[in-house]
Amino acid sequence: MSHADPSLSRLRAAAYVRMSTEHQQCSISHQMEVIQEYASRQGLEIVEVYSDEGKSGLNIQGRDALARLIGAVLDRTVNFGHILVYDVSRWGRFQDTDESAHYEFICREAGVAVRYCTEPFENEGSLLGSVLKNFKRAMAAEFSRQLSVRICRGKSRLIRLGYHAGGAEVMGLRRMLVDKSGWRKTVLNPGEQKSLHTDHVILVPGPRTEVVLVRWIFQNFVERRKSTSDLARLLNRRGKLSLSGRPWTEGKIRNLLNNEKYIGNLVYSRRTSRLKTRVVASPSQEWVRKDQAFHGIISQDLFFKAKELLERHRQKDNLRAAIRKKENRDVRYRRGRINRKVITFIIGQIENLGGSAIWNEAHRTLLLNHELLLAVVFTRHNTTPSGSAYWLVRRSHRMKPDLTLAVRMNRDNAGVQDFYLLPDLGATETRICLAAHNGISLDAFRFEVLSFLVGMGARVKVPQPA
Repeated sequence: MSHADPSLSRLRAAAYVRMSTEHQQCSISHQMEVIQEYASRQGLEIVEVYSDEGKSGLNIQGRDALARLIGAVLDRTVNFGHILVYDVSRWGRFQDTDESAHYEFICREAGVAVRYCTEPFENEGSLLGSVLKNFKRAMAAEFSRQLSVRICRGKSRLIRLGYHAGGAEVMGLRRMLVDKSGWRKTVLNPGEQKSLHTDHVILVPGPRTEVVLVRWIFQNFVERRKSTSDLARLLNRRGKLSLSGRPWTEGKIRNLLNNEKYIGNLVYSRRTSRLKTRVVASPSQEWVRKDQAFHGIISQDLFFKAKELLERHRQKDNLRAAIRKKENRDVRYRRGRINRKVITFIIGQIENLGGSAIWNEAHRTLLLNHELLLAVVFTRHNTTPSGSAYWLVRRSHRMKPDLTLAVRMNRDNAGVQDFYLLPDLGATETRICLAAHNGISLDAFRFEVLSFLVGMGARVKVPQPA
């Protein structure tokens, strides 16, 4: 609904609420209670509620409700003139305070005011209110930074004490809840968390079927020299699913073989992604670890043999990648040399005949006699799974060429096979797929030598009238 009646919209409001964890005192229901009281005092009617439950306030990614709200405001499809938020931190603990201001500015530009119900200022644009609001934004961002540091220190301490500090479930292992004296209480199911602050979590062997499967993977990788792709294929063929309930992949097999938890070691902070930033690998000296924190399900000898094999495979893969990169670089160099040779030949022949040809490297165009513009496309030889050859011509209409000269490379892409001089004819296709034989509609424009093009660029003397 659009703002059909601005006066009516001024009496309507939307509520935005957010809670990042279930343990926060500022629950969704508490926020709504405060917002309702504020709306009543201001004579506003709440007509919509946008709720992000269990969502971090560090950025807008993953906060579907806030994204919908901002999108509706941008589209001018809202039927309210106010957005009520519990406080500045519920709007978001954005690490860049300008991001928080940006979303609020979008709303204000659309005639929708953002109002913070428990802050000691009215968000009406006064100097004092602006100073306090920006201070609150900075404090909200700093709170998240400090919280991240405390969480990291807390998890590091738990690891050093031999306790599980979080992370994804692992095939063959389970989380066991223990009290402060170490007495085992119960196995935690996926998604369950401890309820008492004094309790801790340790890792113990999981169901026997999973333990057997993990040992089978290690043994087949080390003793029978099965590759990670072979193991994934065998497991999927037998209907064995990963712990997530999905088919096995090479990556899942490698992660399993690399997991030190199988020999009882706990390792933390191998990769970091603090405050929703990009995941980066940490230097090994920054890892937090506790060796032999619990009884593993794989022998150390078997595990380190697997690790050694994985390292060999990694080195071989890197070598193959380096060789492929060099080959591709060599191919590109040879292809570029062929391309330059063809262009140089065309220009030389046309100039010998008294014409002119100007090559534009940036736009890949050839201007003949300052009149005819040709787009030159060098297209590689490719092969379909069934063995048929094809060439993909990507035409660009950006420069509006008069003709497109498609240069088809030969089978090994080391030389030129033939040429197609394709007219524009008002075509809108940006790609043309050429086969070995294309019928008269396309092969009529096929040439094996460049003499036709050289002839197009030749100057012809016009007889003078008597």
